[in-house]
Amino acid sequence: MGKKKGGKKAKGPVYFVTDEHCSPFGFRANDIIKTPLGLTGTVIGVKYDAPDDRESGRLWVQYEGGKQAPTESTKKLGSGSYPTGGYQRSTEGSHVWRDVTRIREQMRVVEEAREVSQRMASVRMEALNLEAGRGPAKPAKANKGRPATAA
Repeated sequence: MGKKKGGKKAKGPVYFVTDEHCSPFGFRANDIIKTPLGLTGTVIGVKYDAPDDRESGRLWVQYEGGKQAPTESTKKLGSGSYPTGGYQRSTEGSHVWRDVTRIREQMRVVEEAREVSQRMASVRMEALNLEAGRGPAKPAKANKGRPATAA
């Protein structure tokens, strides 16, 4: 059999996220914006048709459902100022709340991993105690901050 013609298609151009690329559009990477239709999305960055052609740039947004799409514009980037076309940056409060939510989710994941690790360590200790013939380990009693009494 002969070799297949073609092959894997090359990936599309990457997103450029620096202020140099995003500021002509009036936004920055990770800005939360509202579309003229009322949808909310996060700025991913700028994609160019050709990396050398800076006038072919389009601002891309990721919407809440995970879909990614370029913003609609009537003018090209190279024609001077880029019209925002009804796209508006959300308030600082929504940006802060998004960051707080993201940090809480990261903390939850870390806490779950810590709990799993503690459960695994207690199972190992119990197995070692059974192996040594001491029986299962007894949980430590809570002192509740009371001083020990002399007998």
